[in-house]
Amino acid sequence: MMTTTKLNHAIVIGGSMTGLLTSRILLNHFERVTLIERDIYPVKPEFRRGIAQAHQLHQLMVRANIILESLFPGIEQELLNLGAVQIDWPKDVLIVYGSQLVPRFSFNLNTLFLGRPLLDWTIKSRLEAFKGFHILEGHEVTELLYDALQKRVTGVLLCRSDNRKNDDSPSINSLLAELVVDTTGRATEAHKWLATIGYTLPKKTVVDASIGYASRLYQPSPEFKFDWKAVQMYPRPPYLRGGGIYPVGNNLWHVGLIGINGDYPPTDEVGFLEFSKTLPGLEIHEAIKSAKPVSKIHSYRQTQNRLYHYEKLSQMPDGFITLGDAVCAFNPVYGQGITVAALSALTLDDLLQEEKYKKGKLTGFSIRFQKKLAKVIAHPWLLATLEDLNWSKTKGIKPQPWFVYRLIQRYTYQLLQKAAREPDICQSFAEVMHMLKPTSSLFTPRMFWRVLLELTPNKAEIVSEDIRKITAQRLT
Repeated sequence: MMTTTKLNHAIVIGGSMTGLLTSRILLNHFERVTLIERDIYPVKPEFRRGIAQAHQLHQLMVRANIILESLFPGIEQELLNLGAVQIDWPKDVLIVYGSQLVPRFSFNLNTLFLGRPLLDWTIKSRLEAFKGFHILEGHEVTELLYDALQKRVTGVLLCRSDNRKNDDSPSINSLLAELVVDTTGRATEAHKWLATIGYTLPKKTVVDASIGYASRLYQPSPEFKFDWKAVQMYPRPPYLRGGGIYPVGNNLWHVGLIGINGDYPPTDEVGFLEFSKTLPGLEIHEAIKSAKPVSKIHSYRQTQNRLYHYEKLSQMPDGFITLGDAVCAFNPVYGQGITVAALSALTLDDLLQEEKYKKGKLTGFSIRFQKKLAKVIAHPWLLATLEDLNWSKTKGIKPQPWFVYRLIQRYTYQLLQKAAREPDICQSFAEVMHMLKPTSSLFTPRMFWRVLLELTPNKAEIVSEDIRKITAQRLT
């Protein structure tokens, strides 16, 4: 929604997905929004250095797809026209959760699979049509401007980034704004900026399963026969490996391999193909052994879950907030990042709409926002970290009381077994995964009774071998 009276100027630091979505929201509430990005944006959908995960697998959760359409009407069709592929999840996807082959029911959960460069470029292009939106590229923020008397951030100091060191065009050294938003992702220095102006460093929680990716693009062989649009193989104990095949348009597959607890997929030609043989199912290996590679292999290993607890600070300066990966970075294997970024942007929209401006100064807004954001993050954080804490070599502090969370892990395993046989339970799980329903919907008394009524022994190794036999039969 749009406030009746707009404030003058907001600054967004960092121009990846969170920064773009945050800019769109701020345009509802500010006359001008300046997005500061250290990179130089490409003129067409291309990979750029500032998107560290751009070479890895991406899908839009259904909830993210809905939010994007609400912010940019018609963008789904635009993305489809540009090469994105619409998926009915899980009907169109061959899905393996560790030892469990997920039946391909149809729940009309339609979403998009596409390359990250296309998504970022399309949203940026939409934003550039908004009056009052400006991108300052090739610059980076060095520190916050701060009014100690009012305890308020009033803007930023800047310098040219490495991308524009040899540029002779005029450089902007400072900008003033009523609100400064940090969306710089995992590279955030917000905690350092706050310490420089006298504020306490937020506590940090890290859960690291030492997960690594290796990905490349392929052109499928015309002779290879398949009945799916995508493949998702999620590793679960005791199996340390997984992978996926995602369509990205132009008759190309984005193929990614995943290894847990330091069991990283190789980045050489032979090793990549050999690693694909060891997944729970054979589909990925069979698909790529006859496919044509059209890119080099890219690796990514900055996958730890990391949460800065800004919500626990007793004080924050007015005029400054932070969100996205700069606050909470997830292990990307679960595909939550873009959806949580979109939900965080909507939270900002709601609070700005509710805010009773005091002479246009947003007094007390920063700490209220960070506390509200923490509630939005809580469930995705719990899901991601509980899953990663299944692995024996995962590093990090376990939530307490741990025995309760172990029961939740065990219950989730039983739920997946049940979902493989009963469509309504599978649908409930799918709706939670795509953030259409809260996690609590899987823990109702009725659901508890149905899941626990028929306990399934944890025979992952046996079932996994069954999956390999099933996929082998499908391919013959």
